[in-house]
Amino acid sequence: MLYIGMDVHKGQWSICVLKESGEVQARRQLIGPWKQCIRQVASIEGAKSVVFEASCGMGWLYDRLKEVCDRVVVADPGRLAATYAIKRKNDKIDAEKLAKLLLLGMVPEVYVASAQTRGWRALIEYRRVVLAARTAVKSRIRALLRGQGKQGAKGLWSKAGRKWMENLEFQTESDKWRLEMLLADLDRVEENLHGVTRRLDKISLADERVKILMTAPGVGVRTAEAVVAYVEEAKRFSNTKCVGSYFGLVPRQSQSGETNHLGRVTRRGPSVVRWLLVEAAWQGIRKSGRLGRMYSKILKGQSSRNKIAAVAVAHFLARALVAMLKSGQQWREAA
Repeated sequence: MLYIGMDVHKGQWSICVLKESGEVQARRQLIGPWKQCIRQVASIEGAKSVVFEASCGMGWLYDRLKEVCDRVVVADPGRLAATYAIKRKNDKIDAEKLAKLLLLGMVPEVYVASAQTRGWRALIEYRRVVLAARTAVKSRIRALLRGQGKQGAKGLWSKAGRKWMENLEFQTESDKWRLEMLLADLDRVEENLHGVTRRLDKISLADERVKILMTAPGVGVRTAEAVVAYVEEAKRFSNTKCVGSYFGLVPRQSQSGETNHLGRVTRRGPSVVRWLLVEAAWQGIRKSGRLGRMYSKILKGQSSRNKIAAVAVAHFLARALVAMLKSGQQWREAA
């Protein structure tokens, strides 16, 4: 078996090939597009185990390398930098470092989801981007109306509100034109939002795992689909305690001797899932006596702790949802 460390860039790869004895067999600079670099890696004779750091396009690269190599490992760059820091750093050194860690079985690996799941995740992320774009356009419309002294009704985005805005008179034609353009932007964003939502519904509502998670209080289809897509294989979590770390819902910890300081949550992992879980927690607190009691216990009657308590409930909810995926059982309200 050959162990190959690869420092991958857009048009250039640095690779280091190690024998099983740890001896360097070759060092190469591969120039060209990724497909060409992959063909050069495939041309190396012998059984090959390769490693590269996670970055944009890692899923596609992982799939293509799996076709020509015996084993492919994707390394977590954050854990690499924190655990295996070195004083000198360049592409040649990085490639050799990765190859050595691969040989020793010490690479902090990243889970690579299937191509279908990666596409599902991309749609979930895109929907959040479209939601943010809609919010931004609405904010600009409100700012324009305030600047012209126009006070809209509560149902500004209803049909009646839209008609009211279209019939407004402005001091200048420029302001009227600007409102027309913003309303056209809003229509385009709404169309994109409806399109991506319909596509997600088609995928998610056909998945039994999503339906199981939707039995939990406060968990709708958007939260359920995000958890399923980003977990994919629930059994890869040996313990549900790992789930909080995966979604960045555990506090930062600084411990020395008897001093143990807990800070804000780490916010590692997919932010879209963390945001949805917190929103689901707020809903669940109102709908579930079990979650409501947990929230009150952590709140301790102090309104300043409401966000802390909500995040703690979101953490519990995340662990419960993964446990449901493992067991295939629906939510049980009993404490």
